[in-house]
Amino acid sequence: MITVRTKNGTLEGERKYGYSVFKGIPYAAAPVGAKRFAPAEPPESWNGVRDATRFGAPAIQLSTSNHITKPELLRISREDCLYANVSTPAPLVQDASGTHPDPSARLPVFLFLHGGGFETGGSNLPLYSGDAFVQKGIVFVSINYRMGVFGCLELEALETEHPSSGGYSITDVKQGLEWIHENIEQFGGDPENVTLGGQSAGAGFTSMMLQTDHAGRTFQRCIMESGSVRGFAPKSKAGAGSVEMMLAQGRQFAAMCGAEDNKEGVELLRKAPAEELILRWYFDEAGKRMKYVSDPLMVGTVFKQDVLPDPRIQTAGKVDLMFGYNTDDGSMFAGLFADRKKYLDFVTETFPVHAEEIMTNYPADDRTARSALGNLITLLSFHTPLIAYGDAMSAKGAKVYAYQFDYLTEKIREDGLGVRHIAELNFVFEKLLNLVGAEDEKGKAVARLMNSAFSGFIRNGDPNAGMEEAGVNLKNGSWNPYNTQDRQIFRISRDSRSERVERLEEMMYFDRLLNEEFHT
Repeated sequence: MITVRTKNGTLEGERKYGYSVFKGIPYAAAPVGAKRFAPAEPPESWNGVRDATRFGAPAIQLSTSNHITKPELLRISREDCLYANVSTPAPLVQDASGTHPDPSARLPVFLFLHGGGFETGGSNLPLYSGDAFVQKGIVFVSINYRMGVFGCLELEALETEHPSSGGYSITDVKQGLEWIHENIEQFGGDPENVTLGGQSAGAGFTSMMLQTDHAGRTFQRCIMESGSVRGFAPKSKAGAGSVEMMLAQGRQFAAMCGAEDNKEGVELLRKAPAEELILRWYFDEAGKRMKYVSDPLMVGTVFKQDVLPDPRIQTAGKVDLMFGYNTDDGSMFAGLFADRKKYLDFVTETFPVHAEEIMTNYPADDRTARSALGNLITLLSFHTPLIAYGDAMSAKGAKVYAYQFDYLTEKIREDGLGVRHIAELNFVFEKLLNLVGAEDEKGKAVARLMNSAFSGFIRNGDPNAGMEEAGVNLKNGSWNPYNTQDRQIFRISRDSRSERVERLEEMMYFDRLLNEEFHT
């Protein structure tokens, strides 16, 4: 029996592939009943030994396959979802309390936050097991967080209860970091060598944490894959949902559920079945698709007022950073049937002041609208904001490394979206490469490069050390650090190498327009 004694009780895990695995660990109190629509709290303690060999349920959500067109729940999802998983390669020791990972091992720790647009996903996906990281001496941690209405509902009545209303999922991540800080040593991890990272929405949370007192305290490095909170700004003029907008949609949602924005209405919403609320968040009674924003509200949890997230002035402590994006990150968000009208609507909604200028510089007709829209989303939501974080952190003296994932397999090429969003994940985790058509020797080599580079950064802030240890042959030279002078980015492709960031002038152009639009 493999056990760990946490601050809240004893866990029994299992031994797999030569390391210890603990699943379904409550890192926060169950967010149900009176704790629904409230900030995350520390977990409740338990007596005896708790089974930690099965995943906790992912956050309640719709089935991904029917997310847009049909109101159908993902059956395994639950409102009670705030669970963590820990895989540790720490050697085992035996004492009077039993067999457990050696607390003195003090191995580097990686907390990974899954993506999914704040609406789908979970830490139980096979891809996110973290096996390749654990095999390289890293304690791998993953957590679930609240999504959809349960992660972001904003009402004035909730504001009177706590200042972080509307940002419940953000408080989940904060509590996850606190839990690691307090408990990871018992799993053989080093609480002073923690890397926080994530992809897409998970990267968004990571960038939010850079703007809090957690930066440098509960984590010392971070990894942002194809996402940042500044990248959410195009969704509305006030970033990831202004207070005014979130209040308006919260009241509309409450009204659809027969509740008002007052104490009695909140009580009614807290007593309503979770399944009913999540379905109503996406579809009205007639089956019409609703368009509510599920991004968590940052006012109260990250910022004191509505602001455009600006890493140059708002990032907190000195934290080393690895960031990266895919060549065609925005293509999958452009839609299959984008035409010139959809393209124009996106431009005018995002840049009401500069719409005519952008349409002149980036014209499109019905035939080219889809690629043009994907190009704008790629630049605006992914490449431009991530470069801003690289600039900010390198200026603070942090070690910064950047990558552009540009490896296109034939299987990925088939969908016509290029090196799209999420294309890098299987390579980062060095797992399930057959799903992306990368089971050949070249694909395996790219995966080995990515995972070893990430592992090196997680261990000591240097991706090159990880690649060297894994025997990765970089015939074109090492992965150069990123700074505002050289602007070096590591292009991961069939012929990986460091080179100057491409399309930099366009990124600076959109960064300037975004600031002007927000402050107009």
